[in-house]
Amino acid sequence: MHASTKRHAVALGVWFTAIGACAAILHHHPARGAGGPYYINPNASPGGNGSITSPFNAWPQPLTANTTYYQLAGTTSSSIAVTVSGVVMGMYGTGALPIIQGIYFQSTASNDTMSNFEVSGYGGVGVTMNGATQITIENCVIQNNANFGISDQGGGSNTFKFNLIDYNGNGGIEISNLNSNGGDTVSYNWIIGNGTAGSGYSGIHTFSPSASYEGWGNTISYNIIENTQPIYDATTDGNGIEIDTYTQNNVANYNLTVTNAAAGQEIFEASNNTIDYGVAMSNGNTTATFDKQEFVCDYDGIGASGNTISNSIAIPGYAASFFNTGCATVTNFTTGAGVHAAIGTWLTNFAAGQQWLTLTNRAHVLLGNL
Repeated sequence: MHASTKRHAVALGVWFTAIGACAAILHHHPARGAGGPYYINPNASPGGNGSITSPFNAWPQPLTANTTYYQLAGTTSSSIAVTVSGVVMGMYGTGALPIIQGIYFQSTASNDTMSNFEVSGYGGVGVTMNGATQITIENCVIQNNANFGISDQGGGSNTFKFNLIDYNGNGGIEISNLNSNGGDTVSYNWIIGNGTAGSGYSGIHTFSPSASYEGWGNTISYNIIENTQPIYDATTDGNGIEIDTYTQNNVANYNLTVTNAAAGQEIFEASNNTIDYGVAMSNGNTTATFDKQEFVCDYDGIGASGNTISNSIAIPGYAASFFNTGCATVTNFTTGAGVHAAIGTWLTNFAAGQQWLTLTNRAHVLLGNL
């Protein structure tokens, strides 16, 4: 496992821009479930019936399947659990995103959607999938939680997109999905400054504790991951993306990783994974000593084979461009003199496939002067 980050001055200015950008993505209602809608205003008087004129003053627990719920903009709710299917969660009113202090999707939950929330200030994982499947988390700000921003433990076929995930105590997104449940899709996210409480974490991390078919078959694309830094142990970890132990058949493409403590993009003790069209720049920027390169394929006690790293660009600022113990086939890898022309083409293709304009603009800020 690998590590993460604290507030860097460069990321702090970006953070305020990202908050506004993310909050502005979708301030309309998501598609409704069959039931409801019901409205929640935590500042309302008790005894409401859930209508817009007499809202609930707390989220009803348990929620009702196939039902839509809206929380008032600018309000804060304590943590909630989702145990049923077909729930749609959104906001109503105008102003700041409504806050939920932690949300837990249990194994009985599926086909639920959460849009336009801030999930923050929770003493554990911000958004937990405990065996839940086909959950969509989109257009959210997930920040300042004690543990991971998002964690999928034993679920699968979940989608995490258009989210700002920043300054959580452990990693940004942790994926240990069950292979039988299908892979997660992690796309169009801005992941900044996670790992503020420990070491051994990454911005995006797939992991299996044993050869038990966890962390398989995920798609990780068009994300920007910055400043994943270890805090109390600056000698280990802090990767932008890590495809970790025992995981297989993961595909990471068109991801930009910048100024993370250790590797920009790494495959470690994992097999049959692909990194394609990645860009890694100025990673390995602390005293981290383990796999401190822009791109890495490595193994220690557990073997790794059948991996591919292709069409990728390394722009070293602190460490070497690449480290490969022979566990990956490397093709069309660019560093040094060829970077300028390659980056121009990559930015064009990144913009063409990117669906969040904020990330296109950020990529141009980071790479446009090369």
